[in-house]
Amino acid sequence: MERSCHPFHDLIFSGYLWYRGTKFDLSVQGEAMRRWFLVTVSILLSLGGAAPLLAQEEGIVTGHVLRSDGVTPIAEIRVEAGVKESGQFVPRGTGVSDTEGRYRISLPAGSYFVRVRTSDAHEFIGEYYNDAPDLASATEVPVGAGETVDGIDFTLTAFSSISGTITSEETGLALIGIAVDVLTTDGTTLVASSEATGEDGRYLVARLPAGRYIAYTDVRGRGVIPEYYDDVLTVEEATPIPVGEEDAVTGIDFALAEEGEPSANPEALVVRGVVPDEIPNDQATDVAIQGDNFKETPTVTITDPEGETRTLEGVIFVNSRRLEATLPTGLRLGGYDLTVTNPDGESATLFDAFTVVEPAETTAPTAETTVETTVEGTTTSEAEGTTEKSATTSSGGAGGTNKTADDGGCGCSAAGGGGASLLLALLFVIAVYLAVCLHRVTLPPHKDAGGGPNDNHDHFTEGA
Repeated sequence: MERSCHPFHDLIFSGYLWYRGTKFDLSVQGEAMRRWFLVTVSILLSLGGAAPLLAQEEGIVTGHVLRSDGVTPIAEIRVEAGVKESGQFVPRGTGVSDTEGRYRISLPAGSYFVRVRTSDAHEFIGEYYNDAPDLASATEVPVGAGETVDGIDFTLTAFSSISGTITSEETGLALIGIAVDVLTTDGTTLVASSEATGEDGRYLVARLPAGRYIAYTDVRGRGVIPEYYDDVLTVEEATPIPVGEEDAVTGIDFALAEEGEPSANPEALVVRGVVPDEIPNDQATDVAIQGDNFKETPTVTITDPEGETRTLEGVIFVNSRRLEATLPTGLRLGGYDLTVTNPDGESATLFDAFTVVEPAETTAPTAETTVETTVEGTTTSEAEGTTEKSATTSSGGAGGTNKTADDGGCGCSAAGGGGASLLLALLFVIAVYLAVCLHRVTLPPHKDAGGGPNDNHDHFTEGA
């Protein structure tokens, strides 16, 4: 029989092993071993895939993240490299800028779009490379195997802001619980909103790109008349507010008129509003009661739609214009009147002060609904019950080395670690197989009763 030039081919598929010019027959127990060997290798390849074994050397994308002056570094900014699929950006690797503004991303060879993605906690406007506002206008970055692509830099512009105070037109006192909406100049698109004003009446609308806007007060039923800046009631009359890059615009103030006739007696007790004014009936809700001339240890009562009255427990006196209380769970649906009585017996009632409503229904995501959440280092996409995560790790070196493994994605850095482990496991199986075979051929041959070689294939026979 002619010897194959591939010893492993003979060993695995023919049951023979050539050793120092001698052919050894392992065809009996060797058949079982071959089957075990082939099944084991098939399982390993099906679990890990052959691609990680052939994973090519990774390339590196690196650069700096700087402020708009082009000099000052920005730390803790997330930089993502990804591909375009169905017009959407799909991350393939992630890095985070260090104290010198440098980031570093390891990637398989290919072409990628690179972007800075800022969260609500950052004051900077995100962008794509090269100074592009969106994926459609971004510049693709080619990355070769073993290549370091440097100079993929970002110069970020800080968001601008609008701030001011909201006061009562009649009293000049600060109004609490009122927010400000910033809109496009035609009034059709909401750009950003402030938090509700506190006791000082101040508001801040942050994270605004440069542009021209109009501002509107969201009074939320606080007993005052909403208006546009500057002291007008319609969009057409509103004064546009120019906002430059990295511009903090201040002094956009509002003096709001109270609904109805102002009190003839400035010392009189007045109840002006309840915040919030929509209360779910399935939980206890903390509220703030706004008004004038509250005194310490007042009594607060509420009257439901059926005329039943209840006294609230644990009312907190904050100051003469604010009380805090907790509305109990299980209130009857509908509008409620609220009465505050000072210790001296003076009382005031606000009719339809708040409304008790049914709790909002929550709908779980369906197969047609996709919910995406981004946190630092993790992107979660839930659709049809599936979750996709991008895990980021960092190692030392200049600027740190960041690698990303995308489950269900390209494998990226996972190909390195997973491929090496799979290769070692495969080599281990081959080594065990060879060790058993070689151990078998070193055993001396048994002789039969006639002194000739035993024909049992459990032992070896010499070949010509």
